Amino acid sequence: MLPWWWYHYALHNDTPVAFCDLGLSVEAKEWCQKKGVLVTPSLSDFHDQHHIPQERAVLWERVIGSGIWNVRRFWMQKPFLFSMTPFSYTLWMDLDCEVRTSIDALSTLARAGMALAEEPPLLQEGFRALGLLEPQETLYNSGVVPFSKESPLLALWQQEVSDRSHHYIGDQEALSHMLFAQNKKISTLSNLYNWDRALGSNRAAHIFHWHGQKGKECIVKELEHLRALSFLDL
Repeated sequence: MLPWWWYHYALHNDTPVAFCDLGLSVEAKEWCQKKGVLVTPSLSDFHDQHHIPQERAVLWERVIGSGIWNVRRFWMQKPFLFSMTPFSYTLWMDLDCEVRTSIDALSTLARAGMALAEEPPLLQEGFRALGLLEPQETLYNSGVVPFSKESPLLALWQQEVSDRSHHYIGDQEALSHMLFAQNKKISTLSNLYNWDRALGSNRAAHIFHWHGQKGKECIVKELEHLRALSFLDL
């Protein structure tokens, strides 16, 4: 998805980019180094499937699917990857995010520390019904996050993952609970900068998040179309 992401990003932005290598091919690494900075972290394991209580593991698979164990290890790296940014102020984006406009407006939120968009109400209600979210807790999405490398929230998030990752499906659940349990304030990111594809089409969305398997299928279709038009720099 790298060429797909870059195609949309570069249409509207020329801000420097750092790519995180979580298992890139040699060709992909070379491609990233031509476009920006390549960060290659050492990956740690955080309470893999065999250390998760069976009842909890079954519930997580019900919510995410059996593929959770293939991706969870990478999800849990995210708060530590944030510390590896070469920039003082950064906008993290998952690769399945379609950038539709300039991201310059988010620099203020990054300088303020950290900002997050809330997950859609229906998803939050579902998590509460399953006991995955406290009654007054807010679930945030970590797919698009403007942040400062010096934000104190970053160290707290990392500590939560290091100590209690076996309690959480992924990194954003750990972050959301940490904010709730410790009564930490967070700046709100408009959902127009992290638009959930499950909410349907929205021409006003600045960043459209094509998350999940269905989202990836949509990306593949557009990828094929762009390749046919020779619009992608491969």
